[in-house]
Amino acid sequence: METSKGYAEVGKRFCGRWSLRPEKSWYEFGAPAQRAEYRIKQEDDRLEIAIEWKSSDGHTFTMTNQFIPDGQEYPYHDPLIADTVSATFANDRTLDTTSLKDGEIILHARRELLEDGRSMIVTQTGKTAQGTSFSNISFYERQPE
Repeated sequence: METSKGYAEVGKRFCGRWSLRPEKSWYEFGAPAQRAEYRIKQEDDRLEIAIEWKSSDGHTFTMTNQFIPDGQEYPYHDPLIADTVSATFANDRTLDTTSLKDGEIILHARRELLEDGRSMIVTQTGKTAQGTSFSNISFYERQPE
């Protein structure tokens, strides 16, 4: 996407509330959450992604991040986790985010909208604290607002 208008138009496709379908998800590292909900909002060129999930062992977590999907690296809000994050639209249905710590990629997340516009696959690849590579695939369905 080369223009601000391009970011905004594509970003609208991702906006809404998305619920995890754990039975359709596949994890190499850890286990799928018992439940999870993505809320994606857009303000101008900035996307806000809020996630709330209940882990497989019953703990509840929340996380909110804001991104400008222009491919630039921006400081990450929690330097204990990552130094920078970048986001870009690979195409009209794919949003990629990459988190770096000490110059190395620690997590890459690819959010792909399926053609029906009602399903999204989130593929997270990265390394564990022990340096082992992993790939986790989560399946989400769009929910009414």
